[in-house]
Amino acid sequence: MGVRTIIDDASIYDQLKLLARFIRLAGYSGLMVCLDELVNLYKLANTQARNANYEQILRILNDSLQGSAEGLGIVLGGTPEFLMDTRRGLYSYTALQSRLAENTFAKAGMVDYSGPVLRLASLTPEDFYVLLNKLRHVYAGGDTAKYLVPDEAIPAFMAHCAQRLGEAYFRTPRTTITAFINLLAILEQNPTADWTELLGHVAVEKDTGGAADTAVEDDDELASFKL
Repeated sequence: MGVRTIIDDASIYDQLKLLARFIRLAGYSGLMVCLDELVNLYKLANTQARNANYEQILRILNDSLQGSAEGLGIVLGGTPEFLMDTRRGLYSYTALQSRLAENTFAKAGMVDYSGPVLRLASLTPEDFYVLLNKLRHVYAGGDTAKYLVPDEAIPAFMAHCAQRLGEAYFRTPRTTITAFINLLAILEQNPTADWTELLGHVAVEKDTGGAADTAVEDDDELASFKL
């Protein structure tokens, strides 16, 4: 086809739509694009830079709602502040706020999965138990005969984490998942090791990564001075 232009910020979305078209011609249903950590847009100090990104998100949303981006699905991941902050989040952009507003009837535990915004609830202990089971299964390559720890090891590990961190171990599970994977790695490379002895030595730290998500600089449109 030849290369006529270099893809840049202004044309990347159009190129994704073109790529989705080629993928459909190749026989697939479409292209799914996942963009995570969009809290970094919320943290931008430059107001114009934030609004420029929000304009692109508005364009993507309009194309999706109007059906003009056939075969292209886009999933955006961000924190509640990124969405709802009316000063610098998506809700600070009036056109996006009106399109992303929640269903007013979705109250008292009721949900609406037909809208553009899906709120993800924090994990429960039961969810975390299932997650650790899945991790053990994946680590064993799907072969139950190669499980490195027995079934009783998972609730024992959860109890160990609860003693160290309290209920935070399943609500912000990043560090506890890392600790569990580290335990499996040691058991895999040291077949004679006993998981019950290792469990007491597993270091589990509190996940403080979320604190950085809300740490933002002052907007550059605000001037400061001293007398």
